[in-house]
Amino acid sequence: MNEKIDHAIHLLNEMEYEKGIEILEEVLVENPENEMALYNVALAYNCLNQPLKAIKAFEFYLKNYTPNANVLAGLGYAFYLNRDIEKAKEVLEEAVLLEPSNIYALRNLSGVLAKLVDHEKAEKIFNDILQANPRDSKTIFGLGLVHFEK
Repeated sequence: MNEKIDHAIHLLNEMEYEKGIEILEEVLVENPENEMALYNVALAYNCLNQPLKAIKAFEFYLKNYTPNANVLAGLGYAFYLNRDIEKAKEVLEEAVLLEPSNIYALRNLSGVLAKLVDHEKAEKIFNDILQANPRDSKTIFGLGLVHFEK
């Protein structure tokens, strides 16, 4: 089972999302509560801009496993992709409360705040991320967008 999941993750890392999802879905048919398969298939749905499938998978994960900031960050992003910006903010704030230094949760929350035109708060979070990770290109890009919008 782990070999299948490892292979699927390799495919996802190579951006072969459909092939990776196919393998992960096979694993989930055999074991619907496989934590690693569930998390990775949800991430892959986000990558393919299929937020409803991602939301369903992340919510199933949260019903069966202890919440963690990465799962909540993925769920928040799925809500963002589904244009439910307020729900995205709520979930991402929960992720940051759970793990205040989680870069994925922080970065996603900053993007949502910028979308909600809370540029000051978004800018502060982006700057805090850059203090710890000065070469993080996604954060630099996000901060640039906030400055552009201001």
